[in-house]
Amino acid sequence: METFEKFDNGRLALPERTVDFSSLKWNEHPTFEGVALKHIVTAKDSGGLFSYHLVRIAPNCKIGLHIHETQLETHEVIAGSGICLNNGKTIDYTPGTISIMPAKIEHEVTAGNEGLYLLPNSFPHSANFRKNPAPTFADGAGFFCLQISARIPNASRRKPEETLISESRN
Repeated sequence: METFEKFDNGRLALPERTVDFSSLKWNEHPTFEGVALKHIVTAKDSGGLFSYHLVRIAPNCKIGLHIHETQLETHEVIAGSGICLNNGKTIDYTPGTISIMPAKIEHEVTAGNEGLYLLPNSFPHSANFRKNPAPTFADGAGFFCLQISARIPNASRRKPEETLISESRN
């Protein structure tokens, strides 16, 4: 839990400003009972390029089965335990686990008896990524640019079917 508390009271450090997470409120998920989010960077903040949240799932509660039509989502487990159903496969969620859900892949997350704490990130499908302008916060402060490679390391030496995210998903 100590790691989660550090994130809960952490900060987003940008060249233009710092956002203290302790100043951000927890928001109950509108659909999934026992799930709360702290919105660190929303899609609106980033011009639709990505989002970044802290997620707290109460013991034995879950984020039910769903898909993201156009976004790749990652989960970084920072505290607690649970399981993720990712494309029909069960993955144990323990601190230090990272899971990736490409667009259009069904997934759900169920917290164990001690609850579960995640840092999920969402990124648009690569076909849309370069079409969006550089994001800014509502106050006009510049934001950092994020580049995502859809291929796994050393992809130039791999066959197309070995890519992490298929180019055919455009």
